Amino acid sequence: TRSLAAAGDVSNEKVEFDIKLVNCEKNTTAGIRFDNTWNIDSRNAGTLKNVLTGNGAAKNVNIQLLHGDMPINLNAQTKDHYLTTQSFDDTLIYNYAARYYATAQSKQGHVQTSATFKIDYK
Repeated sequence: TRSLAAAGDVSNEKVEFDIKLVNCEKNTTAGIRFDNTWNIDSRNAGTLKNVLTGNGAAKNVNIQLLHGDMPINLNAQTKDHYLTTQSFDDTLIYNYAARYYATAQSKQGHVQTSATFKIDYK
């Protein structure tokens, strides 16, 4: 929690993950949009709220999603995450990451959240 001492602080560590669309036809264009409004914290940069409560739950800690190294405000997503395949049977790979985000001075504990996404084909 040393790195999460004040609102807006983020952890140095992040967990990277990919969303892959495989076996796409040539010139397929698709975009990813996270769509899970029930646990988005609009007061804290559109981060995902920690859904754990009680003993053992972290206090004042959300999860921030990133596209590459850029934070994603889940309240203000645009449709600029489109990729287009170059050949038949191609794979589109979207690189994301997640890190801790402080909503105030944090207290160490467990964090749990979730997000869903939609694939938008052009």
